[in-house]
Amino acid sequence: MTMEFMPQRPNRFSIDLQVIGDNVAALRRTVGPQVRFFATIKADAYGFGVLPVAATALAAGADALSVVRLEDAIALRKAGIGCQILLYAGYVIDQEYVRAVDAYDLTPTLHDRHSLDAMTRFLHRRIGCAIKVDAGQERIGVRAEDLAGFAAEARASGKLRIDILNTHPHVIDGDYQHLLWQFERFMAACQSVQRPGEAGPLRLFASSRVLANRCGMVLSGIDPGQALFQLPARLTGDGLPGPTPFAALTSRLIHVFPVERTAHAAESPVPTRPGTRIGIVPLGYGDGIARMHTDTVLVRGRRMPIVRPSSIEYTRIDLSDCPDAQVGDEVAFVGRQGDDRITPEEVMRHHGVRRVTDLVLPLGPAVPRDYLPWQHRAPASSPSTETAA
Repeated sequence: MTMEFMPQRPNRFSIDLQVIGDNVAALRRTVGPQVRFFATIKADAYGFGVLPVAATALAAGADALSVVRLEDAIALRKAGIGCQILLYAGYVIDQEYVRAVDAYDLTPTLHDRHSLDAMTRFLHRRIGCAIKVDAGQERIGVRAEDLAGFAAEARASGKLRIDILNTHPHVIDGDYQHLLWQFERFMAACQSVQRPGEAGPLRLFASSRVLANRCGMVLSGIDPGQALFQLPARLTGDGLPGPTPFAALTSRLIHVFPVERTAHAAESPVPTRPGTRIGIVPLGYGDGIARMHTDTVLVRGRRMPIVRPSSIEYTRIDLSDCPDAQVGDEVAFVGRQGDDRITPEEVMRHHGVRRVTDLVLPLGPAVPRDYLPWQHRAPASSPSTETAA
C-alpha cells in the first residue's frame, strides 16, 4: 500500500515575502537602474529558503543571484531561473565542479592559484568568471596588489573571460578610514586590469554593511545579502532598521499533564510545586530552537515560561497559570496571539543577536517554511540614487 500523505510535526516558520520584496525594491531605487544588482542568497537564503526568496528578489528588481552552495545554484536552474548566478568560493575545485559550472551556465569565482589551475585544466570551452579580491578582510581572495598578474594568467589561458571583480570589505561601524583604505586598494586593483577602450569587468564592493555605512561606494554592481531581510537604518528613511520577514514561529501542544511527583523533588527537571502543569511541544534544540525564544511563549494569548533546558526533540512549557490549555493549542515562540505579540526583535534583544539572519540560520530544515506572498506595490517616494564616480 502506497502512503500518499506524510504527516508533519506541527511546527511552522512563517515568512513574509512582502518584506523581502519591498527591501529589494528599496535597494534598487537607492542604487538606480544602471547598477547590476546581485541578490546574495547564500546558505539557503540565510535560512529563509532559496527558491521563494530568489523568485521574490528577481521579481522585485534584482538582476542576478549569488550563492556559495553548488546545490543551491543547481536547484535554482532546475526551478527554471535563468538569470546570471554567481558562485562564490566554497569548494576545492575539481573536474565534477567544473562540469557542473559548465552544464548549468554558472559564473564561478577564482580566488587562488588552485582555483585558476583547476578551472583552466578541466574547462572545454571559454566561460565568464569572477575573481575574488582580498582588499582587507584577510579571509579569502587574491591579494589586491597581485590581481594584475593573476588576471593576466586567467586571460592567457584562453578559457576564462573576467566578467566580475568582487571583494567583501571588513566594515567596522564608524571607522571610515579603514573602509576607505580597502575601497582604494580595490579600485587600484580594478584599474590594474582595465584594458584601454573596454568597459571592463563589473566591480562589486557594496555589501549590505557598505550600503548601511557608505552608499557612495557603490560601483557598477552590488551584492547585498543581509539587507534583503532587514534594511539598515540608513536606508529606511525614518532612522530605524526596517521590518524583518520573520512573521512567526509556532508549534502545538502534543502533551499536557499535571506534575504529581513527590519523590526526589529536588532532582526534578520541572517545577514540583502544587498545581504545576507542563505542556510539551515537538520543537527542540535539534531543530535550532536554542535562541528562538524569549524564555516565554504565547499560549491562548498569555505568556507562559519555558522550562529549560530543551531536549533534542521537545520543549517543556510551564502551563500552571494557563489551566485551560490543552493538547492541540497553538504555541507561539514568535508571533501574535490575542492582544500580545512576541516579535523577532524582542527575541534578538533577549539573546544579544544583531541580525535577524543570525537568528534564523540555526533553524533546521525539518521546520517547514510557510510563505506569505509578495505583491508589487509602488513606493510612496523614490530616494535619490547614490553611486560613486
